[in-house]
Amino acid sequence: MTAPPLDAVADLHKLIADLEQRLASSFAAHDAATARAAATDAENGRLREELANLRERQNASAHILRTIASASGDAESGLQQIAEATARLFHGASVAIRIAAGNEWGLSVSFGAGIERITALVPEEQRRPGGRNLPAVVFRENRQIHIPDIDNIDADMADWPVTLARTVGIRTVAGTPLRRDGKAIGALIVQRDRLEPFTADELVLQQSFADQAVIAIENARLFNKTKEALERQTASAEVLEVISSSPGDLKPVFEQMLAKAMSLCKADCGFK
Repeated sequence: MTAPPLDAVADLHKLIADLEQRLASSFAAHDAATARAAATDAENGRLREELANLRERQNASAHILRTIASASGDAESGLQQIAEATARLFHGASVAIRIAAGNEWGLSVSFGAGIERITALVPEEQRRPGGRNLPAVVFRENRQIHIPDIDNIDADMADWPVTLARTVGIRTVAGTPLRRDGKAIGALIVQRDRLEPFTADELVLQQSFADQAVIAIENARLFNKTKEALERQTASAEVLEVISSSPGDLKPVFEQMLAKAMSLCKADCGFK
């Protein structure tokens, strides 16, 4: 058998090497395309998740604004709805809103079993605005405080019931001040029953919710103030009408004055 010419063998080797190189390049291009597709899918998934979160936050904010608009003079009802919306949005186990009234907490609402159990079991003295507890420190120092893990808590909040909170399943907490004219009037507390620190965006949004809560309180105060002024004005007009319709007879005038005074003062009885 005659051996193939050396040039033919060389050409075959060259052809095989070229095919191997082309095949390797094809595999590399395929791998790169697959990696790009995977990266694109991951980025699309991240964008979809971010869009869903933004829509959820938008819906929650819109709900709070509707709550403020419809609460009229009932501040407690408005704050309760804000607390529930906050818990849903941040996937919190418990939420509390505390408004300071001197050395005590005045108007207060809560949502979730964790805070309710803590409030029921911890002595009132330990929970007051003057104590070393999270709501008090947030209120006194007028600053937002984020505790990623309550197992690592500052000494300033040593009185805050860490052991009890841990027992009821609380792990991550954030406290945000409620401010009127830049001055703290209370605190918004959000608790998670898992070790999941709040993101920077979530903390900013919690401050926004705290600001909305102050608006709800102020709207209720103004509504009630206006309502009381209108009631006094109406009562005065009715008394004047009785006076003008009863010349020389003071008895119906005094009776009308007494009735209106009792109504305005919410008194059970009165004398003339």
